[in-house]
Amino acid sequence: MLRVPDAANLLEAIRIGAVSPLTIDYDPRFAHAKGQAGGGFSADHAVAIPGTDVNGRDFNTVFPGLIAGWASYSSRREELNAGRQFNALTMRFDSPERARATSDELTKRSQGDPVQIAGYPDAVARQYLKSQPYRYQALRTWLVKDDMIVFAEVFDPISMPFDLAANGSIAKAHFDAQLAGLQKYTPTPVAELSKLPLDTEDLLSHTLPYADQAEYKLKTAHGEGVYPAQAALHTISKRGKLKAAFADSGVDYVSVFQSEVYRARDNAAAIRLQAALESSIPDTTEVMRTDGPPNFEGAHCYIVKPEVKSPSYSTRPTCYGSVGRYTFITNTANIGDARQQLAAQYKLLAGKG
Repeated sequence: MLRVPDAANLLEAIRIGAVSPLTIDYDPRFAHAKGQAGGGFSADHAVAIPGTDVNGRDFNTVFPGLIAGWASYSSRREELNAGRQFNALTMRFDSPERARATSDELTKRSQGDPVQIAGYPDAVARQYLKSQPYRYQALRTWLVKDDMIVFAEVFDPISMPFDLAANGSIAKAHFDAQLAGLQKYTPTPVAELSKLPLDTEDLLSHTLPYADQAEYKLKTAHGEGVYPAQAALHTISKRGKLKAAFADSGVDYVSVFQSEVYRARDNAAAIRLQAALESSIPDTTEVMRTDGPPNFEGAHCYIVKPEVKSPSYSTRPTCYGSVGRYTFITNTANIGDARQQLAAQYKLLAGKG
């Protein structure tokens, strides 16, 4: 189960992620998330705020009172800095006063010229343009809604000159969609956060745990837990393709621990989902498919080709399999362990409804 002191806050963060829009939900051009994974954060495991000097380590000192937050990152191109990138943070504080104080502090610390976001007169917005020693162009904006802050950054390294109207329309679309999503979010009272269940549908208890702490520290950025499909998609790089695969396969939850377990509608849907997940491997010119565990029909593993000495992306041996309505993935330092973990995950799920 979740092994961190702020587990309840991270569980609440997942609840925010479950109602938060993907950028492709309102702008299909942002189908990638290269270099960063979205996910939940808390005061103890915070993120940096773009455009300020505040990093994750000093977040709680500068912006006290954070209960839970959700981060989502997306880009128009698979390559970094080849097109617009969009960064979104949705943060819940322990009171409206703390949220307003955080907004005021953000205003003091954020560089750039004040601008307006159409339809949101109460939003704070800054256009930041820098040419030396390197070019950096961004629109950053945020607004307060009760005890929450909705923050957005449109980073645009391409447009010359910077297109404030186009980038402002992206930020406005995000505000529209995020505020609509938050209408479906019922905040858990602070006194009841500890009562949030660690598991959902008995999925985490059927997901392969870490064998040792050294391996555990390599867990994915969004942490272990059970994610509703919408929240899980925020953590996936090729979300444009996999959003359609999730819908086709009827995925409702993704459980993350040592392995990742995806619950689909039925066995046929799980098999289709496995094919979609395998097809989303970043660069098939550098990896090769190899056998899965013995006697595991339909299982496949992938490793970097022996002749590729310096792969263009970081990868570890990864295996895919399905059983019943579940598709699952394991990856670790060597192919033998990845196969063994896939076989162990199969045994945990075999016979589960």
